[in-house]
Amino acid sequence: LVGAGRAYLAIILQRAGELERAEVEARQALADLERYPPSQPMALAVLASILVDRGEVAEGLEAAALAMARLKGAPIDEGQSRVRVSYAEALRAAGRESEAREAIGEARRILLARATLIKDESLRARFLSNVPDNARTLKLAEAWLGAKPR
Repeated sequence: LVGAGRAYLAIILQRAGELERAEVEARQALADLERYPPSQPMALAVLASILVDRGEVAEGLEAAALAMARLKGAPIDEGQSRVRVSYAEALRAAGRESEAREAIGEARRILLARATLIKDESLRARFLSNVPDNARTLKLAEAWLGAKPR
C-alpha cells in the first residue's frame, strides 16, 4: 500500500508541476514495490510520464516500455490504461510517431473492450470520461487518429 500511495503522490506532484519531487516519489514507489510485481507496471508508467515531462525522453521511454512488457507478461493490480497511454506518449515524445499512433489505437481498442463489460450505460460512460487515464486515451486517439471518442 505504501508503494501505491507513493505512486499516487507522484501523480499529484506531477500535476502540480513539481516534477523533481514527483520523480523522487515515483522512484521510491518502485523501490517499495520491488517485491510486489503486480503493482510495478503502474509505478513504472508514472515514472515514465514524469521523465518525459522533465525532458528525459530516452529514460522515460525505457520505463514505459518495461511497464508495457510487464503488463503483457502477467496480470497487474491496476493502471492498465495509465501504462498504455504513458507508453504511447513516450513513443511520440521520442519521435516514433507511427508506433505512438499504433500504441494509442491499441490502448483505445482495449479500453473500449473493457468498457463493454460494464452493462450499466451511465457507469460505462463515467468509466470512460471520469477516469483520467481513460479519458486521456480517448482524447489522444481522437487527436492522433481521428478516432471517435466512443
